[in-house]
Amino acid sequence: MCSSDLLILLVSIFASSLTMHAQQSICFGSTHTYTVDIDDGPTGTFGSTYAWSVPTPGFAGTITPNANSASIDWASTPVGNYTFEVTETNNGCIGTVISLMVTVNPVVTSPTIAVANTTICQSDTAEFEIKGGPTQTVTYNINSGANQTITLDALGEATVSLPMVTGNQRITITSITSTTGCSLSNITVSETINVNPSVFTSSIGF
Repeated sequence: MCSSDLLILLVSIFASSLTMHAQQSICFGSTHTYTVDIDDGPTGTFGSTYAWSVPTPGFAGTITPNANSASIDWASTPVGNYTFEVTETNNGCIGTVISLMVTVNPVVTSPTIAVANTTICQSDTAEFEIKGGPTQTVTYNINSGANQTITLDALGEATVSLPMVTGNQRITITSITSTTGCSLSNITVSETINVNPSVFTSSIGF
């Protein structure tokens, strides 16, 4: 009678940590490494081989196995849920299939900035309308100042208002992050509102 090892699936989402997961959420086009049986040694259980697969239809990535670990480049795999499986074999005995549900989330696209008036007067309010995905978080700065964040509403919109301006105002978006953790960073999306000086008229002479 064959006896099979109980496999504990350890998923490495970040290179610096190994965490136990029943379900993993990843971003479209990303690459991740998965490992089992690390307590038995760097290559898993002695004498064991491991077969890795994603049987869910639509998987369009590449699996690169390496003993008890496998790297998956999810590549152009469409957004959706996929089952990732590993099966261990030792001395002709086949263990229980261990599976992980992987959710591929949409890629984050670059936000846009719109202004109603590109030129306003001193002491007016400068308003920038940001558009992106629903409930995404946008990181931006004003005139190259400190980073600030704003969360877009359910329609994917938010307005940055700067009251009583005295000079030109330039907004620059540097990153945008979705609620799934997928992000687009190191971007530069900018818009400028020019501010004209106030008009001062002297009193009427007579």
